[in-house]
Amino acid sequence: LLTALVERKLDFVVCDISKYDDSPSAERISVIKLPSEPLVAVMSANRQWDAADLEEPARLRWALPTPAPFSARDLPRPFLEAFAAGRFPYYQLEATSACIELARAGHALTMVPRSLAIEACRNGDLEYYEVPKPLRTNDGIHFVRHRSRSSVAQNAIEAIQIGRASCRERV
Repeated sequence: LLTALVERKLDFVVCDISKYDDSPSAERISVIKLPSEPLVAVMSANRQWDAADLEEPARLRWALPTPAPFSARDLPRPFLEAFAAGRFPYYQLEATSACIELARAGHALTMVPRSLAIEACRNGDLEYYEVPKPLRTNDGIHFVRHRSRSSVAQNAIEAIQIGRASCRERV
């Protein structure tokens, strides 16, 4: 996404602010920070997990978007160890929606912002749970500095800001 943004193939990108901090293109990018939101675990309501798996959740098959919605340094110890060993997450996908669909099918768990989990769980085929160590989003709207934006892009950015603020008030 960074390459597409810098090459002006995208008007903006919404993702974790820390993903661009160390980028060689960081000086060319501006960021509008979005309100933070708690992350929750989402799983199929029909999937039964073994008690042993639930005692060691880092052993479960997690599906997370690339990049993950949190910093690895924020992970609880068992997850951090599994991450360092290359066992966490089990699936890395390009889209959060794909992670949710894997969870819906019962093949994995995922972690998403609470507002998204509430929406995804509305029909009852998914459930969400608070995670033991509070993890939060660190998202921002990234765009190329000194580049004019179309009215459509500007309207989309404003809608994202309003939507995230509204989600924050509801959760």
